[in-house]
Amino acid sequence: KASGAGTSIIGILEVVESDFAKNLAKEESEEADALAEYEKVSQENKITKASKEQDEKYKTQEFKAADKTVAEYSADREAAS
Repeated sequence: KASGAGTSIIGILEVVESDFAKNLAKEESEEADALAEYEKVSQENKITKASKEQDEKYKTQEFKAADKTVAEYSADREAAS
């Protein structure tokens, strides 16, 4: 009887170990997928940020050039009056 109970307990432990190993592998896989997605989104965000910073730089240059042109035209108009 004691031998049968020991075998039964070992069988249960083997099933638990198998389930644990399966769940651990699943969790590790999901974690790796989540990390890959995070890194992908982070890289996309870096690219978007750099693009927007360049857009801001060029638009600021355009604004300053347009502002300078307006000032020149205004000065010319004042001189012509």
